[in-house]
Amino acid sequence: MRTSPRHLLALVALLAVAGCGSRQHDSAASTSSQSSSPGVAPSPPRTDALASVLPKQILELTSQVIIYECPKCDRMFDTAGQCLFDQSPLYPVKITYICGVDGTIIDHHGPCPKCGRMVQIEKAKMLPSGIRVEREN
Repeated sequence: MRTSPRHLLALVALLAVAGCGSRQHDSAASTSSQSSSPGVAPSPPRTDALASVLPKQILELTSQVIIYECPKCDRMFDTAGQCLFDQSPLYPVKITYICGVDGTIIDHHGPCPKCGRMVQIEKAKMLPSGIRVEREN
């Protein structure tokens, strides 16, 4: 699969924009607590070096800003790579949590702190055919 310079530029811009609004995390704390994060499926214990680089499936969105999604089965993962179920390449997705009442961007999934209604999830998917934006309730 060839990636055009335009797609690479769009991906870099997408990742840069996602990084601008995200909160800073301690890298040591986030990597050591990744397996016990809510919404991330636990991986079976592995003893080889590949265990640390395999993507972990995300079962439920909580406060993720960038995820990786399989275009065939729509499963979500925490890192780039291949889908563990059908070996398809994973594509980056920028997640935005938006209040459905006033459009305010919220930093996590759940109820809006202003109005109490559940926020909507907007996914900007970076696919080979271009960026596709979807909104879920």
